[in-house]
Amino acid sequence: MKNKNISVVMATWFEDKPEWLNESISSITSQTIRPFEFIILIDGPIPELNLKTIQNHALKSNFIKIVKLKNNRGCFNARNKGIKMASGEYIAIMDADDISMPNRLEEQIQELHKHKADIVFSTQNEFYDRSNNFAGYKSCPRYHEDILKQILFRNLLPDPSIFAKSKVLKKNPYELIKFGSDHKLFLKLALDGYKFYCIQKPLIKVRITYEQRQRRGGGIRQISEDIKLRVWMKRNNLINLTQFFLYSFVFIVFRIIPPSFKDFIYKYILR
Repeated sequence: MKNKNISVVMATWFEDKPEWLNESISSITSQTIRPFEFIILIDGPIPELNLKTIQNHALKSNFIKIVKLKNNRGCFNARNKGIKMASGEYIAIMDADDISMPNRLEEQIQELHKHKADIVFSTQNEFYDRSNNFAGYKSCPRYHEDILKQILFRNLLPDPSIFAKSKVLKKNPYELIKFGSDHKLFLKLALDGYKFYCIQKPLIKVRITYEQRQRRGGGIRQISEDIKLRVWMKRNNLINLTQFFLYSFVFIVFRIIPPSFKDFIYKYILR
């Protein structure tokens, strides 16, 4: 069954492996309700095998639209372009190395209507490389009010599971900053009064690597971006001065601890 209201947006780049792409695309084309369109944005040059993988799927599924971007400018830039192009009433975000459960789109559109939400997420399972190599479970509160309480401290919303009204994402594009673009988007949506809801079961499996978790944790530039985000939050009265100093301190400490500790924290505390 095809749903004429749903567009799916996926960005891919040269570091994605063809087998990851194949799994990810297949998980969308085999949904219990197929989207009206599946926009795949190729963010700069990619290996020939990756391109063939995408093209082979497009030959089998006429709702796939391939968009080639000349230069690699990052996932969020590509997502913004795909969101702008999307013609569906609802947009689902998909990452090129993740796997959606077969009923993801069907459940998300049902829950969005049931709870009169603007943006619906789901919890997520995380895995290392192969889908049966469990890496963690990312939880998130169910209801809007509880989500708002926690999102001020850290970005707990599972970004790869976004399902939203098209007009919401078209009006609020991702900011093209190095770190925290998704967190800032969700905070801006909260400020504008949009309603969140999180389905309490994993409708997406997210691929995690040790290198990714280590990259999240360090560097002067990332610490600088953390502080800039919290300055913006303070100016918009999302946090008070005490929270500004407390949250900044906690994240500075987190950024500078050894990578092995970061992986432990992600797996057993933040998940």
